[in-house]
Amino acid sequence: MTLLVGIAVSFLVSLFFDFKGNRNESFNGNVEYEVEKDLATSILSFQTKIFFLALLPPILFNSGYQLQRELFYRHIAPISLFACVGTCISGLVTGGLLIIVRQLGLFGQTFYPTIMELMTFGSLIAATDTVSVVGILQAKQVDPHLFSLVFGESALNDAVAIVLYNSLSTFLVENAFGDSSTLLTEIIKFLAHLIVQATCSPLLGMFYAFVLALAFKAVDLREHPMLELSLYIMPMYVPYMLGEFLNLSGMITIFFTGMFAKRYM
Repeated sequence: MTLLVGIAVSFLVSLFFDFKGNRNESFNGNVEYEVEKDLATSILSFQTKIFFLALLPPILFNSGYQLQRELFYRHIAPISLFACVGTCISGLVTGGLLIIVRQLGLFGQTFYPTIMELMTFGSLIAATDTVSVVGILQAKQVDPHLFSLVFGESALNDAVAIVLYNSLSTFLVENAFGDSSTLLTEIIKFLAHLIVQATCSPLLGMFYAFVLALAFKAVDLREHPMLELSLYIMPMYVPYMLGEFLNLSGMITIFFTGMFAKRYM
């Protein structure tokens, strides 16, 4: 229903409010310039950077902060299985279906991607939308065990999808330039990168939460209101930025920061 409402509203906006008008106006009395107006674009324009840099970190931090840790730890084995093996299966199945579509000639005569390109695209869209999952499951008040399984998988599979995509795209580029890299080599690299993502991303979030916990313990914030405000805002953004800067999963980093902030801060 949420998707249908969004589609219907955007269709009405594009139908009734989308217009472009060109007119000449004078600037300082001697310069003519053209003004292009598009009401629908001005109403609905939204930069993805605003979402990923301003809105997403607080959402994930709050999700980790409000998470029932006991259920998450209890189901950590199936969550890891779904996130690692399930994401790989999802990407491979999607790529395989696209290969079948290509073999049937449904891509047309001008677009004929290679098998590796289709598998890379399958890994790209294997990541699930954590925000929508959290919003729907919380709104429906589903069973806590189900929420822990689904949300835990959607939060952790981000790192798996990133590593899978990077491995396949690297293999694709190397083969395009005649590199002698083998599939076995890329599989080993994939497993190594996955281990790094699965360990370093949570550890970075935990470390940052511990450091701020020490800061809250050692500093008398009643005498420094601006410092207090900044320390409350920093956990929602800095770990995410650090994770992305270090080529880790910023989503997992900020998620675990929220979990350990609830416990220690």
